[in-house]
Amino acid sequence: MPMSVQDVLDLPVMQSARPEVVAGDDLARRPVRWIHTSEIYEIGPLLKGGEVLLTTGLGLVGMSTEAITGYVRSLAQRKVAALVLELGRTFPQPPPALRETAVQQGLPLVLLHGVVPFVEVTEAAHPLLITEELDQLRLLERASAELNQLLLAGRGLDELVAAVSAVCNVPVGLVDPHGVLLAGSAADPATQVFELPVGAASWLTLVVTAAESPELRRLAELGATAVGICLAQEGRVSPTGRTSAAVLLHDLASGRYLSSSEISRRAGVLGLQVRPGQGVVGIAARTTTLTSV
Repeated sequence: MPMSVQDVLDLPVMQSARPEVVAGDDLARRPVRWIHTSEIYEIGPLLKGGEVLLTTGLGLVGMSTEAITGYVRSLAQRKVAALVLELGRTFPQPPPALRETAVQQGLPLVLLHGVVPFVEVTEAAHPLLITEELDQLRLLERASAELNQLLLAGRGLDELVAAVSAVCNVPVGLVDPHGVLLAGSAADPATQVFELPVGAASWLTLVVTAAESPELRRLAELGATAVGICLAQEGRVSPTGRTSAAVLLHDLASGRYLSSSEISRRAGVLGLQVRPGQGVVGIAARTTTLTSV
């Protein structure tokens, strides 16, 4: 499970500062990507989202209500996981606009009533976050290996979609443009879902019955790629009649950006094995049928 805002607050170093949550709820379901410290007022554009931002509020000294409101809004727009304000050094109490805007924007605001060196917070949290990221990479590697084994064994679409559902640990279904279920599980209308295009031509959709998260999306993207390869292996074509070979040629000729690994993978599915270090030259030829008089 990803580290959450609540997990950060539960760290002994944070508990020693007597944290008080004054805005935001369900902190156990707010994932944390990183812990960041800054006193810069215009920090919002420098963040990527998912950070717990630690500050003493020094950058807010002398700021107007409108400026403080803009500060909180910028953090919410960047999808910051939480704003943690240490009281005492700069503010004995949080500015009213800070609390009010945090509540309006749904941005968790945590007050620290004790002084704690922020470096101790990052030293405690960052190793846990890095370990979590390594665990995710290992999970992706295992999932990729399992799906590739099924592809190499030539297993059918039903078994592959079932395997995608297993690695994602949630129901997964493959549907056509009309919503007809081709393989896997039908989505429950009352449950959250997210969708991914399948195959080079993106004419089928992988429907994942779960709330989207970065970790689950990465697994589902692996599954969508594997299902696309399976479709190509079985020679299935899109409703427009374009085969996987035609789609690959169209992508190359139209200048669409394709990584070398993607070109090699898609070419391998079509029977053209490109080995590392080899060069491949494409030749287009127009043929004419000769008839005898």
